[in-house]
Amino acid sequence: MKGFFPAEYVLKNSSDTIKAQVRNTGRFTNKKYYFATILFKMKMRDEIGNETWIEPDDVEYIKITDENHIKHEYFSSSERLPREKGLIEIMYEGRNINWYKDYYNPTLLMQLEIKGYIVDKEKNILYSGFFKVVSH
Repeated sequence: MKGFFPAEYVLKNSSDTIKAQVRNTGRFTNKKYYFATILFKMKMRDEIGNETWIEPDDVEYIKITDENHIKHEYFSSSERLPREKGLIEIMYEGRNINWYKDYYNPTLLMQLEIKGYIVDKEKNILYSGFFKVVSH
């Protein structure tokens, strides 16, 4: 489906994995996956064409397969950070230190920000900071 990518997700109030298509929020075109897809209310389409809207804060886990068959996985931050920050990407999880990436757009600016968190095993934030999205 044009502008939609395969997805599997689990809602916070359920343990069921739901397979669907998620509408892509592309940067310049909806044909190329862009992480902004998970920042806002997501339009999901099931196998028979029924559409529903899902808030990112209602999602425990989502895996999206892009146009190049690369899987992008995001998790609810509530289990990994001291406070809810929406959906995060796991960069590294070790025995004592974890690194997560959060995508941020506080005022609906054109420039999206990427914030990294270095967290210890007790969920104490050791470092948090912004990474600038590089435009090509």
